[in-house]
Amino acid sequence: MSRRQAAFRIFIGTNGTGKTTTMKKYLSVNERNLVVPSSRDDRAWQDYPELAWEVRQMPDPFTGKTVPTVVFPDMATFTGTRVVHVDGDQRIFNGLIHQTRGIKRAGLFLDDFRMYIYAKGTINREATQLFIGRRHRELDIFMACHKGSDISADLLGFNPDLVVGYTTSPPNDNTLAKVPNGERFMQTCQRVNSINLNKPEGQRFYKELVPAL
Repeated sequence: MSRRQAAFRIFIGTNGTGKTTTMKKYLSVNERNLVVPSSRDDRAWQDYPELAWEVRQMPDPFTGKTVPTVVFPDMATFTGTRVVHVDGDQRIFNGLIHQTRGIKRAGLFLDDFRMYIYAKGTINREATQLFIGRRHRELDIFMACHKGSDISADLLGFNPDLVVGYTTSPPNDNTLAKVPNGERFMQTCQRVNSINLNKPEGQRFYKELVPAL
């Protein structure tokens, strides 16, 4: 992945529209991939081994205080594709994206990221460092969500490509206000939904790219 621009792509679509299947096609781009599934019940990623983590007492780089910190001992050396289950624990997610000890020179796949990168409020400092520094980390980022309103204004401010699939929750005015090219996003959602609604249920896989500005 070095010597090229880091990819940053968000896939939008309801359940069963092929988001995860499409994301899996990008596993071959990098020799190392780290996947955060939507939950432990997500069978799509069950064939991949987990990346082990542990808790250590370490200094917080922002405050200098010693605090319990999630660390991945094999983060810098693993190859192939590994899975990390966040299980609603923000410390685990912060550990895997840590600026110095977190994932680098790899593909990062965040499936249903709304469980740890929230649609409302400010993105925390660890996630902010991740998106700002993804090129220096040589990190491709692929994310998936159910609808446009799952994506916060902060996240859209990092200028991802949007891959729009069929959704039962079309973007509203609040969503469009967050998107730099909101009118194009709305038109793409309408066109994609129209095409997919002409297909049988279970075959609504059509998607279009709304590229970053």
